[in-house]
Amino acid sequence: IGMVTGCTFSDLNSDGWQDLIISIEWGPITYLENTRGKFVDKTKEANLSKLTGWWNSVASADIDNDGDFDLIAHNFGKNTKYKASDQHPVLLYYGKFGTDEMRMVEAKFEDDQLFPVRGKS
Repeated sequence: IGMVTGCTFSDLNSDGWQDLIISIEWGPITYLENTRGKFVDKTKEANLSKLTGWWNSVASADIDNDGDFDLIAHNFGKNTKYKASDQHPVLLYYGKFGTDEMRMVEAKFEDDQLFPVRGKS
């Protein structure tokens, strides 16, 4: 699944079974439909698979008072030093990078050139 940052149970399809919705860093909000005790990934069918991001949390509530549950997802947005776009995303690399230890390195674009932001050196 990836780096899970939050989750909530909610009966999104109103079948009486609590579905699982997961927020993931560097991935989509993931929707696992509870089909009578077995969770089935319905992320794509729910049109969530292309909504990838640096998700931090997810919650559900009937925000618009129409009788069904709505999803509320939180990610790093414009209130952060990171200024990502489709053309210039913030990237995270994980590997040995010529050493014996696994390391994570954040990278960002400045104009069209990629630079490391921070990492263990």
